[in-house]
Amino acid sequence: MPASSPIVSLRECRRLHSRKERQASGRFLVEGIRPVRAALMSPARIEVVLYVPESFRDGYGQETIDLARSRNVPCQPLTSTQFSSISTRENPRGIA
Repeated sequence: MPASSPIVSLRECRRLHSRKERQASGRFLVEGIRPVRAALMSPARIEVVLYVPESFRDGYGQETIDLARSRNVPCQPLTSTQFSSISTRENPRGIA
């Protein structure tokens, strides 16, 4: 179940699909396990990791969530419907 007080709004995430919004805010959305993990391993400031808990019970995905938490990056669970609303991928992997 998603957190009652979201760290970031889904509306904000959807707005980041616009180049104009990304340039104005200096923010962007990274989607997929490998890109998220690469971002976590970089010196970039990560605001939040959004994920669908059912997608990451074990393996590489769960390790990525654990890595984020170990680096004090907030992790916000979403439902698959919520995640699909921010995803630009045809088959979203459940992490951004």
